[in-house]
Amino acid sequence: MLTSKFKVLVVFALLGPSAFGAQKFDFKYSFEGEKLSISQEAPDYYAALTKAAKSCFSHFKSKAKANQQKGIDLIDICANPRS
Repeated sequence: MLTSKFKVLVVFALLGPSAFGAQKFDFKYSFEGEKLSISQEAPDYYAALTKAAKSCFSHFKSKAKANQQKGIDLIDICANPRS
């Protein structure tokens, strides 16, 4: 017979980290003198960073002139937020 503690442990192991709900992550960006803060809820840091980077890129690309170097800089900034 399985003890109740063992059963609970097995359930948590099967459900994984997503069972504990989303966490809040804060990201800060700065591009051409403008600062942007994004709070993102996700089950893990990588998922939150991916969503925040997309939001960052969308926000700043509408304000920047289309230029290859600025586009590369923008991608770099959005992929590497400040803490």
